[in-house]
Amino acid sequence: MRPSTSRASVQTVSAAATAGLTGMGRRLVVAVTALSVAHHLDHLARQVTGWPLAGGLNAFSISLLVYPVVAAGLVLSARRRVGARFWAVLAGGGALFVAAVHVGPAAGDAVSTIPDQHLSPASAVLALGVLAAFFAALVAHCVYETRLLIRARAGRRA
Repeated sequence: MRPSTSRASVQTVSAAATAGLTGMGRRLVVAVTALSVAHHLDHLARQVTGWPLAGGLNAFSISLLVYPVVAAGLVLSARRRVGARFWAVLAGGGALFVAAVHVGPAAGDAVSTIPDQHLSPASAVLALGVLAAFFAALVAHCVYETRLLIRARAGRRA
């Protein structure tokens, strides 16, 4: 049996889903961004980079574009121009990108190669832990924002 939901709480969820960023959403953005920075630092330590640091344009180079997109998303969320849909797409797309680059059949930086690029087993375990936490945080953020959208849609039908 589902507990009843007050009209005020449905309106709050609906407003959060259509524009802005909830407190939990903001914490997830911070966590995902921190893990992204940690993962990019691991790439620097392993010297697996691309433009603008070395070599040509590659997945590393493209992944750096996430930082201005997140910054723009935070500004637009504060102005209530974007909301859960934006963050769900960004987090879900990020999770797919990370999976394709590190796990997929065309992985340019496969998970299996990461331990060999570290000087110690401990740093390799740390790097793999950061990557796993990064992926999990992206998925969690996508699921959280998608649930807000579903609740908002259900609230509009009621």
